[in-house]
Amino acid sequence: MSTLLIDTSALHALNYARDDNHARAVAYFKSLAGRVKPILTEYVFVETMNLTRARLGPGYAIEFGRHLKASKAFFTVPLNDDDKRATWDIFQQYHDKAWSYTDCSLLAVAQRLGTHRIFAFDHHFKQMGLDVLP
Repeated sequence: MSTLLIDTSALHALNYARDDNHARAVAYFKSLAGRVKPILTEYVFVETMNLTRARLGPGYAIEFGRHLKASKAFFTVPLNDDDKRATWDIFQQYHDKAWSYTDCSLLAVAQRLGTHRIFAFDHHFKQMGLDVLP
Protein backbone atom coordinates (compact mmCIF):
# COMPACT_ATOMS: atom_id res chain seq x y z
CA MET A 1 0.00 0.00 0.00
CA SER A 2 1.43 3.38 -0.95
CA THR A 3 1.61 6.36 1.38
CA LEU A 4 0.44 9.94 1.09
CA LEU A 5 1.09 12.81 3.47
CA ILE A 6 -1.99 14.73 4.54
CA ASP A 7 -2.02 18.45 5.28
CA THR A 8 -4.23 20.53 7.55
CA SER A 9 -5.88 22.12 4.50
CA ALA A 10 -7.10 18.68 3.38
CA LEU A 11 -8.28 17.65 6.84
CA HIS A 12 -10.18 20.89 7.27
CA ALA A 13 -11.80 20.49 3.84
CA LEU A 14 -12.78 16.91 4.67
CA ASN A 15 -14.26 17.92 8.01
CA TYR A 16 -16.04 21.18 7.20
CA ALA A 17 -18.89 20.93 4.71
CA ARG A 18 -18.81 24.69 4.03
CA ASP A 19 -15.16 24.64 2.96
CA ASP A 20 -14.76 25.51 -0.73
CA ASN A 21 -12.80 22.29 -1.28
CA HIS A 22 -15.07 19.97 0.73
CA ALA A 23 -16.63 18.08 -2.19
CA ARG A 24 -13.27 17.57 -3.91
CA ALA A 25 -11.65 16.47 -0.66
CA VAL A 26 -14.35 13.94 0.15
CA ALA A 27 -14.38 12.49 -3.37
CA TYR A 28 -10.60 12.21 -3.43
CA PHE A 29 -10.39 10.72 0.05
CA LYS A 30 -12.98 8.08 -0.85
CA SER A 31 -10.94 7.19 -3.94
CA LEU A 32 -7.96 6.35 -1.71
CA ALA A 33 -9.75 3.61 0.25
CA GLY A 34 -7.76 0.40 0.28
CA ARG A 35 -5.06 1.77 -2.03
CA VAL A 36 -3.32 4.49 -0.06
CA LYS A 37 -2.69 5.07 3.62
CA PRO A 38 -2.75 8.80 4.42
CA ILE A 39 -0.03 9.79 6.88
CA LEU A 40 -1.12 12.15 9.65
CA THR A 41 1.82 13.68 11.51
CA GLU A 42 1.59 14.94 15.06
CA TYR A 43 2.30 18.52 13.91
CA VAL A 44 -0.53 18.41 11.39
CA PHE A 45 -2.85 17.11 14.12
CA VAL A 46 -1.89 20.05 16.37
CA GLU A 47 -2.29 22.60 13.58
CA THR A 48 -5.64 21.09 12.61
CA MET A 49 -6.92 21.27 16.18
CA ASN A 50 -5.83 24.93 16.45
CA LEU A 51 -7.47 25.84 13.14
CA THR A 52 -10.68 23.95 13.92
CA ARG A 53 -10.95 25.52 17.35
CA ALA A 54 -10.37 29.02 15.97
CA ARG A 55 -12.83 28.68 13.11
CA LEU A 56 -15.50 26.34 14.47
CA GLY A 57 -15.17 26.40 18.26
CA PRO A 58 -13.74 24.17 20.96
CA GLY A 59 -16.57 21.63 20.99
CA TYR A 60 -16.25 21.03 17.28
CA ALA A 61 -12.45 20.75 17.57
CA ILE A 62 -12.68 18.23 20.41
CA GLU A 63 -15.15 16.07 18.53
CA PHE A 64 -13.07 16.17 15.35
CA GLY A 65 -9.91 15.39 17.33
CA ARG A 66 -11.58 12.38 18.93
CA HIS A 67 -12.66 11.19 15.50
CA LEU A 68 -9.14 11.56 14.08
CA LYS A 69 -7.54 9.78 17.04
CA ALA A 70 -9.99 6.85 16.75
CA SER A 71 -9.86 6.62 12.96
CA LYS A 72 -8.16 3.69 11.25
CA ALA A 73 -8.15 5.67 7.98
CA PHE A 74 -4.91 7.46 8.88
CA PHE A 75 -1.45 6.26 9.80
CA THR A 76 -0.23 8.49 12.61
CA VAL A 77 3.46 9.35 12.44
CA PRO A 78 5.29 11.09 15.28
CA LEU A 79 8.27 13.22 14.31
CA ASN A 80 11.56 11.72 15.39
CA ASP A 81 14.58 13.76 16.47
CA ASP A 82 16.01 13.81 12.93
CA ASP A 83 12.68 15.09 11.57
CA LYS A 84 12.63 17.85 14.16
CA ARG A 85 16.19 18.92 13.33
CA ALA A 86 15.40 18.82 9.60
CA THR A 87 12.22 20.85 10.18
CA TRP A 88 14.21 23.58 11.94
CA ASP A 89 16.86 23.54 9.21
CA ILE A 90 14.23 23.85 6.46
CA PHE A 91 12.41 26.60 8.38
CA GLN A 92 15.66 28.61 8.69
CA GLN A 93 16.85 27.93 5.14
CA TYR A 94 13.65 29.03 3.45
CA HIS A 95 12.83 32.05 5.62
CA ASP A 96 11.91 33.94 2.44
CA LYS A 97 8.94 31.60 1.88
CA ALA A 98 5.56 31.79 3.60
CA TRP A 99 5.90 28.20 4.79
CA SER A 100 4.59 27.43 8.25
CA TYR A 101 6.65 25.40 10.67
CA THR A 102 4.18 22.55 10.12
CA ASP A 103 4.66 22.81 6.35
CA CYS A 104 8.41 22.48 6.90
CA SER A 105 7.85 19.44 9.09
CA LEU A 106 5.88 17.77 6.30
CA LEU A 107 8.78 18.31 3.91
CA ALA A 108 11.15 16.79 6.47
CA VAL A 109 8.92 13.73 6.88
CA ALA A 110 8.49 13.43 3.10
CA GLN A 111 12.26 13.39 2.72
CA ARG A 112 12.69 10.74 5.43
CA LEU A 113 9.96 8.49 4.02
CA GLY A 114 10.95 9.05 0.41
CA THR A 115 7.46 10.15 -0.58
CA HIS A 116 6.65 13.16 -2.73
CA ARG A 117 2.87 13.13 -2.62
CA ILE A 118 0.67 15.19 -0.35
CA PHE A 119 -3.09 15.60 -0.06
CA ALA A 120 -3.42 19.36 0.33
CA PHE A 121 -5.06 22.52 -0.94
CA ASP A 122 -2.01 24.64 -0.11
CA HIS A 123 0.22 25.89 -2.93
CA HIS A 124 3.30 26.00 -0.68
CA PHE A 125 3.90 22.31 -1.19
CA LYS A 126 4.44 22.77 -4.92
CA GLN A 127 7.22 25.21 -4.04
CA MET A 128 8.75 22.40 -1.98
CA GLY A 129 8.76 20.05 -4.96
CA LEU A 130 5.94 17.86 -3.67
CA ASP A 131 3.12 16.52 -5.83
CA VAL A 132 -0.04 18.13 -4.50
CA LEU A 133 -3.17 16.01 -4.82
CA PRO A 134 -5.97 15.97 -5.76
